[in-house]
Amino acid sequence: LRIKNVCYQSLIAYLLLALTLPALLLCGCGKRTAPPYDRMRSQLLLSACDNIGNGQTDDAISDLQRLLDIDPHNVFAEAALHHEQQRRLLTEANALIARADHLALRLWLDQVIREGQACPELLAVRDVVPALAALDDFLAHGPWQNAAERQQALMTFDPHLPVLQQSTAFQAFYHTEKEQLAAMRFQEQRQTARRLLHDIDLALFSGLQQRQAALLDEFAAAVPGHPLQRYITHLHAKTGTASLQALLSAADKDIPAEETALAVVLAATLQWHELSRPVRLAILEHCRQMPTVPSLCGAWLKARADHHPQHYQELFSYLRNQPNPPPPSRELLQDYLNFVLLPKQSVTAWCWRSPAPGVTDFLARLKQVGETQPVASNKERP
Repeated sequence: LRIKNVCYQSLIAYLLLALTLPALLLCGCGKRTAPPYDRMRSQLLLSACDNIGNGQTDDAISDLQRLLDIDPHNVFAEAALHHEQQRRLLTEANALIARADHLALRLWLDQVIREGQACPELLAVRDVVPALAALDDFLAHGPWQNAAERQQALMTFDPHLPVLQQSTAFQAFYHTEKEQLAAMRFQEQRQTARRLLHDIDLALFSGLQQRQAALLDEFAAAVPGHPLQRYITHLHAKTGTASLQALLSAADKDIPAEETALAVVLAATLQWHELSRPVRLAILEHCRQMPTVPSLCGAWLKARADHHPQHYQELFSYLRNQPNPPPPSRELLQDYLNFVLLPKQSVTAWCWRSPAPGVTDFLARLKQVGETQPVASNKERP
């Protein structure tokens, strides 16, 4: 922030006029004799003009003060002296502003105003004091822990922006702070999205419908406009492979690919029974081509797509490796029972048809179930 100094050319012209005016008057009268030439006054006046023009305020004030001592009634010297004194005060104010010392500036202004030396330009400096105080307070309380705190801190500048934005340095600083706020918000939103997507994955895998609904509502509020909402809305019985391709290609480029792929998996898990087999296979192929985050629903989709025993084995192996394995949903266990443990062709054997099964029947059933399971390696055994 800088206070503009007043142009001094007119002032110099007035001072020079003090020398030329008597001469002009004398030229108009031939009967009066010229007064004696005052060499000292002329030298002081010329020196004051030079110092004013060169910005030598202190020297100009000294010359003008000496001139007034010689000629107390010199109105030009008196006006010039007042002007230069105000100029010096403005220079002092600028120096305090440049140091951003709002406490010293406030005390200095109070003194100048008490002494009756404040011109309108100096009185305007009073608005700079709280603006500098707000800037000092902002810098003293950083760095900020989250975007909400940073936003709240930036809002303290709002009443002072008309003053602060007169400075190009502050404009650059404020723009940088706004950019950093946007970046912080984006990072926080990504962290929130990853956390909630993980929680939704667990809720879907365990079949906790009420928790699913609550988490989806929380996700929509915390991460508005996320592709997950779009996928859930547009994945239904009428979705074809062409419309699916258009849907998946419209993903937000600002969102990491891993996050988008997980959103596809979760939406497909939620809407699985509504989707046709070609769409299911297209979704699985899409997920295979993208960098993915390992998830329970992702492993479940792979298993339920073809109900291959090996895929279920991989799913349960991944589940056992979780720090706190969630319980599988009833639907998953039913699929595992119907398609892997006891497929329809298995229950047609003699041991399943007895109306009153005995020990032999149960042993035969257990043997048959064991023979249908894939052999697990030592690492995969619980």
